[in-house]
Amino acid sequence: AMTPFHHRDPGLIGMLGHKDCPYFGLIVDGIHCHPLSANIVYNTRPKKVVLVTDAMAAMGLPPGRFELGPMEVDIKTDCQYTGLHA
Repeated sequence: AMTPFHHRDPGLIGMLGHKDCPYFGLIVDGIHCHPLSANIVYNTRPKKVVLVTDAMAAMGLPPGRFELGPMEVDIKTDCQYTGLHA
């Protein structure tokens, strides 16, 4: 998680405009990051962004409830939820 952008304390978003911008990861799934935010990041620093996934073994399964090891997973149309998020 990161702090929101503020004009007096730009935080990580402010680094996009810095000449020594570091590499950074972005989960582009429409849940962790809005598609327009991903577009801004990519168009600002395309050579510095590293796409990250948090996909799990249930990725690609149809909607339903599954057991993955000791975890129970509910798969919705676009999301997967463990028992921790029920």
